[in-house]
Amino acid sequence: MPKLWSHLSYSPTNPYASDFDGMVFDSRTGNVSQTVWDAILWELSEPPSQELYLSFRDKNLMTHKGLLEEVLLNHINQQLEELATCREKISMLDSGNAPNLDVIRQHNDFLTEVFTKVKNNPDNWTTRR
Repeated sequence: MPKLWSHLSYSPTNPYASDFDGMVFDSRTGNVSQTVWDAILWELSEPPSQELYLSFRDKNLMTHKGLLEEVLLNHINQQLEELATCREKISMLDSGNAPNLDVIRQHNDFLTEVFTKVKNNPDNWTTRR
C-alpha cells in the first residue's frame, strides 16, 4: 500500500479534507502530501473563499509553518498512542477465539510504522530540526 489516508478530519467546508486521494502520507517515506498541509492551513485560517485562501496560501504556509507542524505532530502522536493502546489490548487476546487477530495485528503494525515514518521524516518538520 503506497499511501495511507492521514486520518485527519475537518469541517465540511474544507475543500481539501474531502480529497481522500490527496489527504495522504506516503507509506514508504513518511512524506506528508501538500493537500494535508493545505487542509490544516484552511482549517486554521477559515478563509471566506478558496480564491482568498489561494491568494495568501504560500505566505501563510511559511508564516504559520510551526503551528501547522504542531497540529500535525499532535495528531501523529495521538494516533501512535491509540495504536499502542490497541497493541496492548491485542496482546491480551486469545487468537483461538479471535480468528482475525493476526490481520488486525498486521494492520495495527502497518499503521504504527507509517505514522512513525511521518514523525521521523525530517522533511516534514522545519521547526524540529
